[in-house]
Amino acid sequence: MGHHHHHEEEHQELSFDEKAHKLIEHWLKHNDDHAAEYRRWASTFRQHDMGAAADDLEAAAGLNAQINAALNHAKEQIHQKG
Repeated sequence: MGHHHHHEEEHQELSFDEKAHKLIEHWLKHNDDHAAEYRRWASTFRQHDMGAAADDLEAAAGLNAQINAALNHAKEQIHQKG
């Protein structure tokens, strides 16, 4: 028979600040993953003579960087509140 050991802190509810921090961290990673994919595809588009579309994908990756800057600022505000 298996024995499951649970630490007390695993059963405690996260505070809203902790949840908000985790959510923003998730969005940041998700956006970084998308931006990397846009850049990879931009390269492939260029190889298929679709330079204008590749430029748009690279622009989208840049916009993701702007979004992440705003998300990072929001995350800083969580830490500074109170």
